[in-house]
Amino acid sequence: MTEPQDPLRSLFQQAARAGQDHSSAAPVAHIAERARRGRQRRIAGLAAVVCLVIGGGAAGAVALLPGRPAPHVPATSPSPNGPKPAPTSQPPTVPTPGRGTRSGTPSTGPTGGPPARQHTYPERTAPPSSTSSATATGSATGSATTPP
Repeated sequence: MTEPQDPLRSLFQQAARAGQDHSSAAPVAHIAERARRGRQRRIAGLAAVVCLVIGGGAAGAVALLPGRPAPHVPATSPSPNGPKPAPTSQPPTVPTPGRGTRSGTPSTGPTGGPPARQHTYPERTAPPSSTSSATATGSATGSATTPP
């Protein structure tokens, strides 16, 4: 069975033949350049994702870490008169009444015997703030003990 001639069908066949006759393949250099650009885009996108992941992980780790630790301060404040001499291996001496003892302390022990050994420790103060002066800290620390 033959089909009747359709004018529209014959026009489409003519257009297809004309297109095939005038078409040509793209040059290899052009195809290679397009492939190179696509590869560069993929690598740049991957690098951006890696940077975001590393940055987000670092930010999360910093957020989960505890705050900055307080600075270590010495147990006692430094003397305003300069460094103290190093302790010696000699036994400590018992202070005599009226010299090196605090006022209002008994001069004899609880049993009426020799005076009890008294330890005088420097007064503990808060570490100096950035606005306080060294003389104010020195006067508060220096009043705790009387040098022998």
